Amino acid sequence: MRKSDLCVADVYAPYVIRGFRDDPPFAANEFQHNAWFVANLFLKDRPKSRFVKDFPLAWDNVLYESQSLGYVTATHQKGIDYGPTVLTYYYPMCEDPAGRTTLFNYDWKQLADVCLTDLARAHPDIYELTQRIDIMRWGHAMISPRPNFIWSGIRQKAEKPFRNIHFAHTDLSGIALFEEAFYHGLRAAVEILGHGR
Repeated sequence: MRKSDLCVADVYAPYVIRGFRDDPPFAANEFQHNAWFVANLFLKDRPKSRFVKDFPLAWDNVLYESQSLGYVTATHQKGIDYGPTVLTYYYPMCEDPAGRTTLFNYDWKQLADVCLTDLARAHPDIYELTQRIDIMRWGHAMISPRPNFIWSGIRQKAEKPFRNIHFAHTDLSGIALFEEAFYHGLRAAVEILGHGR
């Protein structure tokens, strides 16, 4: 790989690439994003399920009829189904047109209440088990899928290198999935290695 090759996320291009705004190769403002918050709940023990008895927590858990994206059991790879754990809870602000503003106007207690109230529907003992909650707000967390964006041609233009800068991010697929970010990272790496020959 040449020293001059670089890989960046397309959404930041107008802000970090000198000259990008003078003659933009693609419309970065067409990549629209949603705000969300992520909460890490430190529990002194595994929560009981209101619906399924004696079944361990899965790694990825989705709550039925919830606006959240659910939670992951951050200690899942330890291979134990008992004792203290950390749940990482995700809540996008997609339903609220002013989601970013709402998110940043909420204080820690309000966001913790959203999280705990939602989780309590599945785990009634969540309040007693939670020892600490760390919350992080993300103003531009993930690409927001919208009609006609995927096949509009905007994404395809953004995949092309700008000078010696290659773009790689889940945004290039129009949907926020880890697998898409992984794919674009590999694609950009192959492009860069190909240019280095």
